[in-house]
Amino acid sequence: MTATTDENGAYLFEGLQLGGYVVEFAGLPQGASFSPAGAGDDTTVDSDAGENGRSAVVTLTADAPAAVVDAGVVGAPAPTEPTVTVDPSTVHAGDDTQVTGQGFAPNSPVEVQLVDPAGNPVGDPVAVTTDGEGNFTTPLTVPEGSAPGEYSVEAVDGEGGEDSTTLAVTPEDGEDPTVTVDPSAVAPGNATTVTGEGFAPNSPVTVQLVDSEGNPVGEPVEVTTDENGNFTTPLTVPEGTTPGDYAVVATDDEGNEAESPLTVIEAGSVDPSIAADPAVVQQGGTTQVTGDGYSPNADVKVELLNAAGAAIVSLDTTSNADGAISETLVVPADAAVASTYKVRGTDAPTQLTAETGLQVTAASISSCEGNPSLTVVPSKVEAGGSATLMGKGYTKGETLTIKMVNSAGTAIEVDLSGATAAAGNGFTVVVGDNCSFIAKITVPKGTAAGDYEVVATDKDGKEKGKAPLEVTISVDPGSSGNNGGNGSLPNTGAQVLGVSVLALLLLAGGALTMVAVRMRSRRS
Repeated sequence: MTATTDENGAYLFEGLQLGGYVVEFAGLPQGASFSPAGAGDDTTVDSDAGENGRSAVVTLTADAPAAVVDAGVVGAPAPTEPTVTVDPSTVHAGDDTQVTGQGFAPNSPVEVQLVDPAGNPVGDPVAVTTDGEGNFTTPLTVPEGSAPGEYSVEAVDGEGGEDSTTLAVTPEDGEDPTVTVDPSAVAPGNATTVTGEGFAPNSPVTVQLVDSEGNPVGEPVEVTTDENGNFTTPLTVPEGTTPGDYAVVATDDEGNEAESPLTVIEAGSVDPSIAADPAVVQQGGTTQVTGDGYSPNADVKVELLNAAGAAIVSLDTTSNADGAISETLVVPADAAVASTYKVRGTDAPTQLTAETGLQVTAASISSCEGNPSLTVVPSKVEAGGSATLMGKGYTKGETLTIKMVNSAGTAIEVDLSGATAAAGNGFTVVVGDNCSFIAKITVPKGTAAGDYEVVATDKDGKEKGKAPLEVTISVDPGSSGNNGGNGSLPNTGAQVLGVSVLALLLLAGGALTMVAVRMRSRRS
């Protein structure tokens, strides 16, 4: 008869007849041997079998129908837990890593699987068989197109032994990391925000300001990428830095590098001023905001502030080479009538501001202009940004269908929440008592750059006005897309073409009718 030891080294023979037996032990691990019989003083733990692995005759009688026979083993390797390693531990999507396993069941099938950060299997598993010592080595390919991030490699043998290790996946070869800075022009002592994408996941990155000759300026900033290889960090230009052309260089610990230009301007050269014409505007009306003395070719934020100092309108614009700005500001139709508003322009590189007063009066409801027209302000927005749509001269109570179409005339597909969807991927607005309406449009993040039009049609499909809208690529690829557009109402997140009808203007008796319409986009 034969028996196999369990995980604790125990065995059992059952159903034996009374009589004499010899127990022979076999199957020692490599490098192990049996100890001599009776070598110890403690008979409960010393060996009953000799160095040949055989015991003396053991007799089972009616008075002693059971016996314990042990074998002492010396030189046996300690039990090992399965382990898995990968080399290299960081690979591009589409490349291989070598997977090495040790301590698995000998001569056992092993399944090796790549798993993404969410715990989902990626690609097909690799089948391999361990050798007589429970070891294996096999290549594992990361499928092309796998998103950058921290993955794991898992190995399981036929007896349930398992282990896993991490594997960092970077963009495919040819997909270089990128760095952007915002703002792209700053004065000494001020900071810019550096955003990086496509670096090694969970990797330390050194961000350094360098001059035109590549010499470091100031101390580097150390930051760690997230699981997708992205990071965002502020970088301050040291006081006393000479104005001129510089670059921000980011390098991870695997040698991946990217840079972005940064202009250092002279702080004393910036002396912003701002004006609004007209300075008295009706609810829902517009004023032209102009300014001088801002940083050249720099970001400028234009805001309409109420008496409490809160911004009820916020526009992002860019100064020209002379530091001048010009932007149309639309006063919300629900803005309170007051003479205490201010228009403020903030120079992004220096954070210097300029303000001018603005009075808001009640909107007129006496007559309609009679010449329907659409205006989009601003006429250029980044994907994920917002613009204000204003319609004038329409028929009171008229229902209009609004669509945003590309150069081929194809409307962007939209969903509407709390409003009536129109055929052909449009949405509807109802003209107010003063024959006009105002709506906020948020362009979906990820919309292709190009020329678009916002078109209004009546119930018969007749065009009743259109306005151009240019969409540009976002300058902040690391942005989450939240609240990135113009206007005072929050957007509803990335992938949104939102329309918020701010007001359908005044009713008789001075009451104000408010209608909020939002819609979500499903990009085709």
